[in-house]
Amino acid sequence: MKYLFLISLYLIQSSLNVAATGTIGTEFVLSFPNIKLNNDHYKIFCSNDNYDYASIVVKWWSLKDKETKTDNFTITPLGYNEYIFDKTEVVFTSYSGYAEVIYIPENRITISSNIPIRVVANFYSFDPIFNNIHLVPSIESLGKNYMIQLPEPDVDQFQLIQLLPLEIDTKIELTHYVNGVLLVKSDLVLQSAFGSEQLTLVRQQSNLTVNSSFLIESDQPIAVVAAVTCKIISYNCIYLSFMPQALPSYANGMVDSKIFSLTDYTSIVTLLPRGEASINIVGANGYEITQSMPDHINTPYNYQFTLSDEVEYLINLPNVSVTASRHFTDKFGSTFSYYFSGSCITNLLPVSGFITGRHLIPLTGDQKYLEIYTDLKNMYNIILDYKYIYYWNPHVKNLLSTDFEYVALLVDLTQFQDPTILLYSSGRYMAYFFNIWNGRLGCYEIGYNN
Repeated sequence: MKYLFLISLYLIQSSLNVAATGTIGTEFVLSFPNIKLNNDHYKIFCSNDNYDYASIVVKWWSLKDKETKTDNFTITPLGYNEYIFDKTEVVFTSYSGYAEVIYIPENRITISSNIPIRVVANFYSFDPIFNNIHLVPSIESLGKNYMIQLPEPDVDQFQLIQLLPLEIDTKIELTHYVNGVLLVKSDLVLQSAFGSEQLTLVRQQSNLTVNSSFLIESDQPIAVVAAVTCKIISYNCIYLSFMPQALPSYANGMVDSKIFSLTDYTSIVTLLPRGEASINIVGANGYEITQSMPDHINTPYNYQFTLSDEVEYLINLPNVSVTASRHFTDKFGSTFSYYFSGSCITNLLPVSGFITGRHLIPLTGDQKYLEIYTDLKNMYNIILDYKYIYYWNPHVKNLLSTDFEYVALLVDLTQFQDPTILLYSSGRYMAYFFNIWNGRLGCYEIGYNN
């Protein structure tokens, strides 16, 4: 089949509209939850999808000097910049507790821009080797309710969930479930004044609380950063961190949710639906798994499933609001023959969260690739680095589980020499970036809409 595209490079460049993506914005808040290490480093990547200069202001509370500090930098049009933090100023490392909420010194880092940008957080270490990258959603895309489940940490290691208020003091109800059964509920208040003590949920590994999940309900939007300080993957200690997507709003009632993904790397998917629900999972070979939520649970309940050798799956959740995450490891093979070990977590976005427009992606790491999902009709409308995507020889997988309505495209990004690439489509799509640095896997979702 031949496709004729009568469009010039100039017209392609001039028509790449700015992204319609909730996680891109002008205000951000984040933190770096971790324990004490000797050779660890923390930074952010800020990318500018616009044709104007971006002026950035970074603010943090210095743990060393006990005062507010600020710094600023600029980002060129269609460019990116990185900012490296002094870990002694922004990373608190003394934790203890078995599913307890503790006070810690101010840990919020805020980022402001005069025009919309994207922010990605990066923690890396040379000894031991760690590599973690995750999307920092804009304040506009944050929510009031979150449901979180993390991989189980190694012995004497921690799950850390940091609760970050914005500009208003915030009341929070935190509920801890074990195997879907309520364990304890706590009422908390987050102080918004910069320099105030903040709250972190600390869960040291314990066999008594394996399969813990946490429901966070607040009266104001907040940011949440969730981390595992060490999980053993293929005999290596791996650090995991991400900022979970807020639970969808229930103001307009429940909606049907549809989530699908390839299983390259994917080890475990965690689904967090609201209330009684029936989860239907369809594999590429037509097998189905149906899992009903227990009748006695009328709050968000987590469901984890470990993937088989299926190359793809579709998750149907009729009339239910849901957030989901997927845990990548080297357990399953990849389309690209990169050697790596390690693990990473991303939000797993439903079709309703798909994005449009242009997205500038920094090409960090030694090897990297891009995973894109879109409907079949939009596949040939995706532009990468000012050329239609088929020019870059993507691996194309028609998703049988969706009755061929959607496709997955995997692009090897090592063929690009520039420090960034520009991804664009006027249609809806979802993209995930993967990199390998010093043999360790990192990943994040490019963006999403709530």
